[in-house]
Amino acid sequence: MKYYNDADEPIELIGHKFTNKEDINSYFSGDRIRCLICGKWLKAVSGMHLKMHGITVDKYKLMFGLPHGKGLVCGETSRKQKNALVKRIEQGDSTLTTITPELMYKAQHSPKRKYPSYHLKDLAGKYGDMGRKALTSKSKERAENIDWDSFLAEIKKSGRAIWSFKNKSDMPTYYDLQKKISEDPKFKQRYDDAVRGNKIKYSKSDAVLKLRKAGHSMREIASLTGISLTHVKRMVKERQATHENIDE
Repeated sequence: MKYYNDADEPIELIGHKFTNKEDINSYFSGDRIRCLICGKWLKAVSGMHLKMHGITVDKYKLMFGLPHGKGLVCGETSRKQKNALVKRIEQGDSTLTTITPELMYKAQHSPKRKYPSYHLKDLAGKYGDMGRKALTSKSKERAENIDWDSFLAEIKKSGRAIWSFKNKSDMPTYYDLQKKISEDPKFKQRYDDAVRGNKIKYSKSDAVLKLRKAGHSMREIASLTGISLTHVKRMVKERQATHENIDE
């Protein structure tokens, strides 16, 4: 399409918001760039020019759905600027800004802007399936290298839940476990026997309540007992429902 980059384009087409990446590439590709407010052809839609319209560069980009990280210059000017910068770097220009920890911090904590909806759809279509396949492949590879028998033995021996093993590299993650359970019915039965048979979630109920009475926070209790924070809260809530004041 030639929208926004055709010298013979009628002036009434100016002012339309971009809805796809192809039109944006066309807008920036020529040897001039057009102001989408007044229709004037320029080498760059500068902040000084936009000041005459009473808006800033950021508002201009937001108004027309343009990428916030792209300069408002035509393709020819962009190429010249890039070549000039490469030349300065090769020559070791000392006036170039050096990336310091302070500048890095500022960049990392600067206000984040949302991508336009058309850009997100493009990314989802391009990388969505690829990302899902990569995660599935990685998950499968990791699951194959886990010693599930040792994991079940550790569960039975310690009486602890899977969350307590999150910092151990040789132990599965909760996601790994759920994947294994969903794909292997026999393992699911073995895991259920190990967990429910020992009643891991509630076998330490008295210990949880004792620690709570001693003034420990629920997060501290979860760490000390190896029970998930969710289940610690559930135990305390259930005991409170019996009108027993455990916070005294």
